[in-house]
Amino acid sequence: MMDVAVDLVRSGRIADIALAVVAIEAILLGVTAIVTGQHARLRSLPHLAAGACLLLSLKAALIGGPPTAVLGWLAGALVANLIDMPSRWRG
Repeated sequence: MMDVAVDLVRSGRIADIALAVVAIEAILLGVTAIVTGQHARLRSLPHLAAGACLLLSLKAALIGGPPTAVLGWLAGALVANLIDMPSRWRG
């Protein structure tokens, strides 16, 4: 069991699994917004994008990617958070 966990981390597949969950959540939010007409739910998308960027940064670091890849994904997370912040301030 421990070998599987170690392999998931070393290969970066743990980040892929988490990204799949984030993608499913984004799809469900979009479908729910369309079906119910509650488009306010879409305000969560920048927050999900920031999380996805952090996961991609993690994957780049785990698989030994170039530092520019790690920094690029971190910058993407920053931009997504900056987009998300005004909606959080409004409530």
